[in-house]
Amino acid sequence: MIGKNTLWFHYCVVVAIGCSNPPTNPHDFNPGEPPPAPRQKPIIDSIDWKPITTTSVDFRFWGASPRIAFDPSGTLGFARGSSPSWMRTTDGGKTWMGPEEGGLNIKVLSKEVTYRWWPLAKSTDSGVTWNWLQLPDADAQVLVVRSGDIAAWKTTAPTIWRTTDDGLGWLRVDLSGNVRSVASFDGSRFASAANGKLHISIDGRLTWQERPFVDATTPEAEWAFDAIWFSDAQTLVSTAQSKDSVARANGYIRRGVFRSLDGGISWSEVHVRNMGWSTYQTPYPTNTVGYSFIDPRSWIILIVHKGSSGMEVAYVFISDDEGNSCTDLPNLGYLSGFFNMYYKPAFAPPNWKVGLAGRYMTRDGGKTSSEQKEWAPFYTSAAYFLNPYEVIALYNFTIYRGTAP
Repeated sequence: MIGKNTLWFHYCVVVAIGCSNPPTNPHDFNPGEPPPAPRQKPIIDSIDWKPITTTSVDFRFWGASPRIAFDPSGTLGFARGSSPSWMRTTDGGKTWMGPEEGGLNIKVLSKEVTYRWWPLAKSTDSGVTWNWLQLPDADAQVLVVRSGDIAAWKTTAPTIWRTTDDGLGWLRVDLSGNVRSVASFDGSRFASAANGKLHISIDGRLTWQERPFVDATTPEAEWAFDAIWFSDAQTLVSTAQSKDSVARANGYIRRGVFRSLDGGISWSEVHVRNMGWSTYQTPYPTNTVGYSFIDPRSWIILIVHKGSSGMEVAYVFISDDEGNSCTDLPNLGYLSGFFNMYYKPAFAPPNWKVGLAGRYMTRDGGKTSSEQKEWAPFYTSAAYFLNPYEVIALYNFTIYRGTAP
């Protein structure tokens, strides 16, 4: 016999389940509530472009290469034209404000904190106001490590400066030669390429140890570092140039990508190619080098090289297996036709296989690419994937949003 208390218990359980479980059918929704939004389609092989806003900012290649930067959440973003004029968004690219003048480079740390430099300034209110900061040299290169912590150097001097208080005080350290690049992994471990040699700091740039470049693959060759990056705490990646005078006399130089798995103690060759040598260059030139590490396994390295005719040529080296193999992709490094102007590849999370550069698209992380004239009638000067479903791009004076058709 079932008592009243038992019946009441079963009634309460049924009511609770009925009230707490959401509808399982996407077409079943409670009266008075809007239907669920349709599922977004990830961008795979085509993009439908729609203009968001037309601005007075020129996004063509006339001065510096246009660029887009967002904070890690994809909320606060900036779009720069060929001059130091910026557009700003605080809603993930849906609306844009500006233009605002100041700075050629930018680092968006969070939805509130942003740095831009040349000249150096910091904002803590999503770009509404900016505080000017003091660099030890107005032309210094800048690496923003974290809020308040900045490294600075000049490629024509053997000095690295360090500040942990937004430039109120700078600590100077001299290395053995002119500093070509500086990289950091976690704010305490640093690497620098100086005068063709590697310098490592494990105490936040207070002291540095020199480590000569040793190529375990071809030890007889002499290589000079010109750019250095961390892939993880112990894995470093470098582009280097051979000092082979015989090759230069024959009209080419050897440029390579190398990696170290032991914190820079030993190195092995990932990819080496011959490039036309230009008489316009100094004996060991520092070429414009861009890079992107999607994750520790995937590398995108862009080298802009002045060839034998004096014109610049862009090369993209890509690896998705931590450098065990590497592919040379000239299409993704397509130049705009101006010096120092190139289309930097942009890739879509979470798999980082779909990418866009100009109007070349890749679906396999950059191993192959094809020109998409039918849906990309223009060359986007810069692009940024907010997520797998939408990409922000710049063209002429307009900011576009792209989605899957």
